[in-house]
Amino acid sequence: MNSYIKARQNARALALQCLYQWDFHNKEELQENTEYFLSEINKDDYEKAIQKRVLSYTSELVHSVIDNIEAIDDCFIPFLRSDWAVDRIPKVEKTLIRICVAEMYFVSEKVPKEIAINEALELTKNYGNEDSEKYVNGILNQVAKNLPDKQKK
Repeated sequence: MNSYIKARQNARALALQCLYQWDFHNKEELQENTEYFLSEINKDDYEKAIQKRVLSYTSELVHSVIDNIEAIDDCFIPFLRSDWAVDRIPKVEKTLIRICVAEMYFVSEKVPKEIAINEALELTKNYGNEDSEKYVNGILNQVAKNLPDKQKK
């Protein structure tokens, strides 16, 4: 596998872990918690994070989600069931959807929709439950289909 692709996959997994942790903490302490988590990755998981681009892309993903959280949520909220709110989505699935939307519309080098969705689904297989993949895929396909030309930042 291409080292660039592997680095991006590792970065997505680390971003998922960071944003999942962030979702449990006080949002006021956001910057401090995020910077601490990213620094701890470098210490505790050196083998995965050894490549500078892994940490760089992880940081870009995390900050893209955090800095654009409302706009990202606005991209997928219309595709939730009418009786569901964002807070009702399980945290892993919600975080994966946010990362994917950020990759499609908010990171500096946009990721093609098909690739972003595929990568989100691979993470869903590893971190979600057995029904997560269908749920995440359904929402992300609706986002990609209904917001095809949306370009942010």
